Amino acid sequence: MLSTPLFLALLSLSAVFGLRIPSPTPIDGVHVPLASANATVTDPFQWWYFDLLSDTDLSSIQVVYYSGYGFGPIINHPYYVQLSGTFPNGTAWEDIFVPATDLATVTKSASLPLEASNGVWPGAGGWTSSGKIADQAKYIATFTGAAFDISGNLTLQQTAPSHYPCNDARDPDITSGVNLVGPGLGWSNVIPGAQASASFQFNGQLFTVSGTGYHDSNFGHGFLQATVATWYWGRGTVGSYTFVYFAYLPKGSNITTTSDPSTWYTSGYLVDASSPTPVPTNFCSAEQTAAAHSTNFITITTTGEVWQQGPSGPGMVKPGVAESVQVVYHIGAQSYAFNLTSQSLVIASVPLSYDRWTASVGMVGSTANGKGMFELFNPNGP
Repeated sequence: MLSTPLFLALLSLSAVFGLRIPSPTPIDGVHVPLASANATVTDPFQWWYFDLLSDTDLSSIQVVYYSGYGFGPIINHPYYVQLSGTFPNGTAWEDIFVPATDLATVTKSASLPLEASNGVWPGAGGWTSSGKIADQAKYIATFTGAAFDISGNLTLQQTAPSHYPCNDARDPDITSGVNLVGPGLGWSNVIPGAQASASFQFNGQLFTVSGTGYHDSNFGHGFLQATVATWYWGRGTVGSYTFVYFAYLPKGSNITTTSDPSTWYTSGYLVDASSPTPVPTNFCSAEQTAAAHSTNFITITTTGEVWQQGPSGPGMVKPGVAESVQVVYHIGAQSYAFNLTSQSLVIASVPLSYDRWTASVGMVGSTANGKGMFELFNPNGP
């Protein structure tokens, strides 16, 4: 255990150099109590999300392990696995929800007790982790759903360092508001970027996909519709750059969901792997001073009707209709602009007012091309 003076010294170094110190709770661990068998929408929730985008075509896969009812009682079980994705031509699968056969468990990784985790969703899948979580972790997520004729695995080999939404070494705390995206919303981004591969059987056909991957976790105290007015999230890899952004507007805010998302609670993460010592830039408006926010911040510009009308509005996005996001990282005197343009609509949920797209990614001033994802969650309408 670190002595108090040593811990405070390391904490000071973390603030200066962007270092992340192992905390008592693994970054990928349980940040709120796991659901009980009698959980309701007012109880805490947490989910663990994994994805993969193909390098060569429009294939993708997303695997999410849920504890609790953050999105409400989608199925009548507090533990389930959601599977979604796109075929090589970009056509989306129908969402699959596989209930666990018993209560799930999430434990500290034996090899990485302060950082990573292993999860078991009985009868539906789980994940294991190994390696050095700072930048070399390996995750294998498995899934199975006999009723849907699907089973397989997704492997991620980390290429970008882990982070919380803020440049903060402390454990996130939903109650006190420490190290959160904003009020009531926790987020840990264990793998912002990865080399990824998947092999799975679906409807009697074998699929193998390789490309870029990602893994994070969200958590909170209860039903998201009671907490969230809207959020925008996205991630991408292009050239040597990996970036992740989050813009969050809590319910009850005095600004509208159609306002400039750069004025909401925002978190920005950017790392350049070509740097001799690739230390990520990571910041959040929730914990920045006004002076710090004037130096390190992101601006977000969206194009398309869905951003104004919401996923369940009259302009509900349809497959083949382009939506786009430009996110600009302002870091000191430098600016880094990335354009995400929709390729496939993976999820279009009218009841949840939730859309997620796969995207092509470009960087202003570069000829490099990459891949990414972005999403809109707008549960209470514009």
